[in-house]
Amino acid sequence: MSIGSKTNNGQAKISFIDPGERINLFNVRYVKDCMNNNSVNSYGNHWLDIQAIKNGVNVAKGKTVSGASTSEMIVDGDIYYSNYVATGTGNQCVIVDLGSEYDLDEVAVFHYYDDFRTCYDNITYASSDGTNWSQIINSQGTETSMGKHVSAWDTPLYQNNYTVHYASTSACPLNATTYADTDTQYGVIFNKANPSCAGYTFNGWTASGADFNSSTAK
Repeated sequence: MSIGSKTNNGQAKISFIDPGERINLFNVRYVKDCMNNNSVNSYGNHWLDIQAIKNGVNVAKGKTVSGASTSEMIVDGDIYYSNYVATGTGNQCVIVDLGSEYDLDEVAVFHYYDDFRTCYDNITYASSDGTNWSQIINSQGTETSMGKHVSAWDTPLYQNNYTVHYASTSACPLNATTYADTDTQYGVIFNKANPSCAGYTFNGWTASGADFNSSTAK
């Protein structure tokens, strides 16, 4: 755009480019962000905002906050550095309850950044039940106005693991072997619909306790 070349109101067209298959941030209801003081002063922990984006909407805005703080400032959508919440010193966490489960597009966390601090032991987690947590951001770098982000298309920091048993008629060597949810060995990819096994047709997964069993047919 050139200054002075156009006047009055205008518009910009924004096109979304599909990045491909999502591999992260499934069934998220709770987002937890933890830290343990900072590199600049002894005043402890300072949060600006926690955001959870679904289809361009921040579904965390105005939701319930618990843990080290219950301040709605943490979910007001304002990321300016003076809009911080101080929670004291030590290893502390704040938790945002989104109210429902979402397959999120992005999670972003913002801490006080005007003095170029580093927040120690800063890890962000996601959970569907508020009990079992998965790390989604683990970045100990300098805080900036851009915050820290993870998207649905980023490789998960920690994958879920499953024990896999093929049906007794299967010749595939997958008897009681543990695989990650993105493991490609023998074609087992849990976040895709059609794992493969030579000479067999995949008919779907059935859960048995903590295990998954394949149903196969020649």
